[in-house]
Amino acid sequence: MPRISRGPAVRAAFAVLAATLSSSLHAGALLHGGPLRVIGDEIVECNVVNIRPAPVDEIRVRIFSDMAGIFVSDVTCNDVPQWLGCRATFSANGATFLSRASCVAESGGKKDALRGVLHRWSPNGLSDELVLELR
Repeated sequence: MPRISRGPAVRAAFAVLAATLSSSLHAGALLHGGPLRVIGDEIVECNVVNIRPAPVDEIRVRIFSDMAGIFVSDVTCNDVPQWLGCRATFSANGATFLSRASCVAESGGKKDALRGVLHRWSPNGLSDELVLELR
């Protein structure tokens, strides 16, 4: 039986989602990454760091579950100095729970001031760690 790829459909849906979110913060910077497959007790963490010398007024980091169709984590950080960041986490509970998680980071600052990663890991060491750069 042929395998059906959902990748293009998921990317297209995420692009629409990201576009609608950008107007909510009047973002100068919008980064996104994912989706990552999350099973069982794995944890997804999205961390966005200010790499410019000037503080960033506001960074909003959200993790979206495309299986549930909702934001499962939403964190806003204010006055973020250089080399510090804003972090959102999502923990999948239960051995059979499956999700695909994506991260959206918004800021009123410049896009080149931010670096971000979407990181999946298991606290019990049973899953491979996976890191995706936000773009």
